[in-house]
Amino acid sequence: GQCRKTPVTLLVLGMAGSGKTTFVQQCVSHLQSQSPKGKCPAYVMNLDPAVMHMPYDAHIDIRDTVNYKKLMSEYKLGPNGGLMTAVNLFATQFDQVIDICEKRFNPNPNGNGSKEGQHLKQEEEQQEQQLPPDQ
Repeated sequence: GQCRKTPVTLLVLGMAGSGKTTFVQQCVSHLQSQSPKGKCPAYVMNLDPAVMHMPYDAHIDIRDTVNYKKLMSEYKLGPNGGLMTAVNLFATQFDQVIDICEKRFNPNPNGNGSKEGQHLKQEEEQQEQQLPPDQ
């Protein structure tokens, strides 16, 4: 099997305790089992700044760039205000996240072999490190 030419995006929203993490865990597990020899892995992002534990790895995790509890303390916000501020701060840099995802999905647009893919992987890691620092 070949990888898809265009990515499938799944955005999971729901109330606390509704099963979002369990659902995404099952999706990631299924996609990993269906990937031909690991060549088309799922690319996972966590956009929940308050999640305590994820039973799967995220390639991009909002918690690496913003700390909602720190925001609550610094700006005297309640939990909802802290979460909304964290998401808003992350959103100001979301164009970088999209660039990372686009390069990840299409790492070899010019057919330059695996060196190009390795170069983009390194560039992706550098871009991930450039997302906004902990606020």
